[in-house]
Amino acid sequence: MEIVRRFFDAAERSLKALDRSRSVAEAVRAGDIPPETADLVRYLSPDIEWRPVFSSETYRGLVEMARGWDELLEASVDYSLKLLDATSLDEDRVFVTFGPSLEGRSSGVRVNASVYAVVSLRDGLIVALVEFTDRQEALEAVGLSEQDAHADS
Repeated sequence: MEIVRRFFDAAERSLKALDRSRSVAEAVRAGDIPPETADLVRYLSPDIEWRPVFSSETYRGLVEMARGWDELLEASVDYSLKLLDATSLDEDRVFVTFGPSLEGRSSGVRVNASVYAVVSLRDGLIVALVEFTDRQEALEAVGLSEQDAHADS
């Protein structure tokens, strides 16, 4: 679980330091990423699979995940996120709740939400990050009910 906490902490730092004039995917491809992003990437498997709530696409691999970040950042102004809760499900999975905050670039709408995710680990690296907007749906994806989740609290 500590890896997941460190990953989200690194994501927060990376977003604050990010040069939004440069593509994250291009920086990853070129191997020329800022230290804050390098700290984030060190928690990820090169074969990472990311299914974010903002897209129907699954991003596979570091470059594709970076492309997903580019798409998210392109559509938003002032994007940030904060880990709100993390619960170990078993040796290889963690259930997290995080709070993204952003303003839509074209709409100007301010969004503060809760996103639920199942983070899968292997060999000390994050291999999958599957996000949900609905807590019950996220719990069901890992075979739990809301009642089970409260019993573990």
